[in-house]
Amino acid sequence: MHSSRSSITTVVSILAAAGALALAAGAASCAQSGAGENQNFTDSGTMPDATTDTGSGGGDSSSNADGPSCDADTMTNLFNCGSCGHKCGSGQTCSCGMCQDFCTSGKTACCGSCVDTTTDIDNCGQCGNQCLPPAGGMGGIPHCVASTCTFTCPDAGPEGGTILTCGADAGMPGCYDPTSSTGACGGCGKSCSGAQSCVDSMCCATGDGVCGGQCTAFQTDPNNCGGCDAGCGGGDAGQCVAGKCVGYAVSNPTVAFMDACSLPGHSVALVSQSFWNYTPAANLPFSFTYFGTAQTQFWIGSQGTLGFGAINALITPDGPSDCTTNWPPPGFPPPDPGQQYPEILAFGDANLSTGPNGVCYGVTGADAGTAGDAGDGGAGSQFVVTWSQASQLTDPSAVLTFSVVLTEGTNTIDLMYGTATGADGGLDNVVAGANATVGAQNLQITQYTNYSCMAAFIPATPFDVRLTPH
Repeated sequence: MHSSRSSITTVVSILAAAGALALAAGAASCAQSGAGENQNFTDSGTMPDATTDTGSGGGDSSSNADGPSCDADTMTNLFNCGSCGHKCGSGQTCSCGMCQDFCTSGKTACCGSCVDTTTDIDNCGQCGNQCLPPAGGMGGIPHCVASTCTFTCPDAGPEGGTILTCGADAGMPGCYDPTSSTGACGGCGKSCSGAQSCVDSMCCATGDGVCGGQCTAFQTDPNNCGGCDAGCGGGDAGQCVAGKCVGYAVSNPTVAFMDACSLPGHSVALVSQSFWNYTPAANLPFSFTYFGTAQTQFWIGSQGTLGFGAINALITPDGPSDCTTNWPPPGFPPPDPGQQYPEILAFGDANLSTGPNGVCYGVTGADAGTAGDAGDGGAGSQFVVTWSQASQLTDPSAVLTFSVVLTEGTNTIDLMYGTATGADGGLDNVVAGANATVGAQNLQITQYTNYSCMAAFIPATPFDVRLTPH
């Protein structure tokens, strides 16, 4: 009898010890599968160590005769699962504050589910560690491989191209198009600055493009305005503003000289003016678009200029612009504030003098009308201004006859040169324009088309310079 009691006592002790070991094992398993933080993506490396939340949990700190203190973690503690004193049953574990049955081999209990933490993108390596697409570039497809978050890049699509997979060593992991991604411009780890954009795998100023392997200012380059080889007339002939050509393209067509002095009903002004003078403003026979603005008034300068707009305290003509000091083509000084008005310079020369024929102006074409009167001169009408047999103060024997022709509808400007002879009867440098400014300028000279700057430009007469608006 005595020995029987001793044997029973021994068996009970063994069973109690086995139960305690099972509970301890369950607690350890739950601790290893507790909720974790989101895992950062890496392109390589080992599985991160699982961590256990050691927060105090809910409930008071009174002792529990059958388990740990209520200060233990209620998210994973078998004896205080979810709340103080809530015990999990036999064969259960505590995960995310809830009791659940043990999982089969290879699975881990995570918040009511059994998952494979080596491959589950919502519980990668540990419970709650969610694999997300990388923050940088074009996103990516998340994966959990060997308990480590990683990603693959999307397909380039039907248009092809190259999609780079950049890892953590590149600064920001992600999928990038190297031709346009500022975070990987031309390759992983090649980031553009905040003021740059990635264009054709090159970091260029925002708004620029790439032409011939070089960053090109599409907004301002007159030879590549808005795109490669999109020229605005070449050289200083046109300007590029905000990616669009403004001003005029220049050509030299073969056309017959037009003389306003031979037009019926023409007017004459500025006779025998040895120094600078100009006419009052008068109405154009038709509206003429000049640098994108409709003009309805004109005035004529004795020294080879045709101006637009009203004459007032702000715009008082004071002679032709000298492009070496007053015009702003690249490389030249800023303009003279006194000459910042819209005008065409057919032969802007301060030494030019009008002769007894003065300056003639008139209208030709369908329903010509009368220059100086407001109205429509008729479709295709032309307004012609001619400096007839002008001369030079430095060469009184010189003879210069030239015209400005404005064409309605097309808004083209023709600078026509009919006669240019020096004292010896030949085409010397002075009458060929060695001291003249030739071209067009807009209000405040913010836009201009420069054809010739103080250089002989007339090869022979007759000669025509046509300015065609962009």
